[in-house]
Amino acid sequence: MKKVQFFLVFYLVFTITTCESLRSVVQEPNVSFKSVEIDEINFTGINLIATIEVENRNRFSIPLPKIDWEIFIHDSPFIQGVLHNERSLSSRGKDTVSMPLSVTYEGLYRSFASMIETKEAAYQIVLGITFPIPFIENTVYTLDFSGVIPLPQLPTLNFQAPRVARIDIFGAELAFDINVVNPNKFPIPFPVINWDLEVGGVPMIRNRFSRDGAIAAETSGAATISMRVAYADIFRAVSSLRTAREAPIRLSLDVESPIPALSSLSNIVTIPGTLPIFR
Repeated sequence: MKKVQFFLVFYLVFTITTCESLRSVVQEPNVSFKSVEIDEINFTGINLIATIEVENRNRFSIPLPKIDWEIFIHDSPFIQGVLHNERSLSSRGKDTVSMPLSVTYEGLYRSFASMIETKEAAYQIVLGITFPIPFIENTVYTLDFSGVIPLPQLPTLNFQAPRVARIDIFGAELAFDINVVNPNKFPIPFPVINWDLEVGGVPMIRNRFSRDGAIAAETSGAATISMRVAYADIFRAVSSLRTAREAPIRLSLDVESPIPALSSLSNIVTIPGTLPIFR
């Protein structure tokens, strides 16, 4: 019985001593944020690359860590995920781990509707880093990084009153020049424009204008909208204009947002003018 007790005590002492020796051998890695950069930005969202640096202070290689990440927008949780690494880090070595993080504007506005029409959003990236190494596998190293991301803005319109491009005994051709200013730091498609023309207060023509190509970041794009108005249609709709020398017109533009996340916002413009009546 005494022999059994002796061997049991010896085993416990040996085990504890061995564990303490191993514990003193394993050095905790150093981890730090290196950078967070914008990888890509467009009218659907923004891609970030977060990079951390890992230093192995041990004399043996270690696996790179598992990283639990979460993005906060204005201090409120937004999205989260986990990054698993299959690589290892050599003894006394340093390496970087890059994490691609994507923020879609539609997802952002679904969670934070009040941010529509604001120019930027404050964000914070919080990382929980763990290493599958004995004695420190339950230790969580926390890093965080704060910054701002630009948010999409509706394009603005510059325009002049419709002009008479051509006139004859049958009618007139009106032309309307429009300049669309893109205030964003990324290209946007040229917006689709729905337009209505009223003559003498009566709806006369309704149509839709679209154009291929994009408007580069922080620049503008121009287009011309043309419409043909027949006098016969005008006199049929507004008989009082048969003896007039000109008719009041109004062009209404409904500009569809080229940015999907801002599709609920409209940009409606009304432009008055006059149309000469051929005599």
